[in-house]
Amino acid sequence: MIYILNDSLDPYFNLALEEFFLARPDIGENNERDAPNRLALKELASEPILLLWQNAPTVVVGGRQNTLEEIDLAFIEKRKINVVRRTTGGGAVYHDLGNLNYSFVVPDPTRSSSLSPFSEQSRNSLSDDSLRAEKESAPSGALTLSDSFRLLSQPVVDVLRAWNIPAELSGRNDITVDGRKISGSAQARKNGRTLHHGTLLFDSNLDDVAAALRVAPDKFRSKAVASVRSRVANIVEFLSKNERADVIERFKTDLLARLAKTQSITTKSLSERELSYIRKIRDEKYATWAWNFGASPRFQFRSARRFDWGKFELAFDVVRGRVERAEIFGDFFALDDLSPLLTRLVGTPFEREALLARITESLLRRSLPFLSPEDFVELALNAAPSRDLAPLNGDTK
Repeated sequence: MIYILNDSLDPYFNLALEEFFLARPDIGENNERDAPNRLALKELASEPILLLWQNAPTVVVGGRQNTLEEIDLAFIEKRKINVVRRTTGGGAVYHDLGNLNYSFVVPDPTRSSSLSPFSEQSRNSLSDDSLRAEKESAPSGALTLSDSFRLLSQPVVDVLRAWNIPAELSGRNDITVDGRKISGSAQARKNGRTLHHGTLLFDSNLDDVAAALRVAPDKFRSKAVASVRSRVANIVEFLSKNERADVIERFKTDLLARLAKTQSITTKSLSERELSYIRKIRDEKYATWAWNFGASPRFQFRSARRFDWGKFELAFDVVRGRVERAEIFGDFFALDDLSPLLTRLVGTPFEREALLARITESLLRRSLPFLSPEDFVELALNAAPSRDLAPLNGDTK
């Protein structure tokens, strides 16, 4: 196993780092300048990779979610919380410095029966009926998806149990203590390899967890995968006060020790060449508005408010991050045709600055003189993200 050292707190970089090691066997195959690295590339294709990393305050949404349905945009912007989309499925999660993330990149465990760093204990103890049925339907000797989740989560459970914390694997991808969730995990597969990553709530601000992931459900409608909110807990709640000091660093040490019982571990720092690849992935994908917001599935946004002159409601259909249709409803009286105003919004990215640039005060005065530009902006834009939520460069330390 290769343990990659990484102290970045930048969520855009950290997700790019995962993708780099998941896809790395493809890098340099047709590039003669990379010939000296070919042996290392083959080794990385067969060796499990371990990453332990943290993010500055960040909401990480699932790969098939509508970002705006998962976050409280006003809270996110006020607190300057990062927002990023990951490639794996599942629901939205909140990261801060009280949370530790772990990532394994391994030969695809559904195709291989020999994952020596990981306990086979969970494979033979599937108690949930649906998981047992999945196991029984799998080809003889093959690992199911549920098997791979449990195998790759088991070392984390082992460490927590060694601390006398009664951690349990729950469902397919959660770890719970006394029925409260302390960890969730997700997976992605590429090039015959699997990325398995999970969160660990050690001492996160649970008020911020709840506030950042709270959104008004009546504003958005889509077929995107919605998050299922669970009762959560911090791991420190199950430790005595004198056991809480440096708890994250202690966990890192104990997890490495647990994995070293079954396989040698090599510690590796990132080279400048590797860093350049990772930064390229960061800047061109994870730090872009197009990925974090524009990649959301088709959704509808509605915002309404009653004024003394009547009810005013805006509705948008948003496809691939751009307004496909804009409509205005209500029981008010307009002085002029609203279509010129609405037409200007069609095709515009559903992003605050872009929408603002398309709204002119003269159009508003001609059609809706009783609606101030400030009120229109509040109604139209209070759920549209700012482009500032997707920084293009820099590292959050």
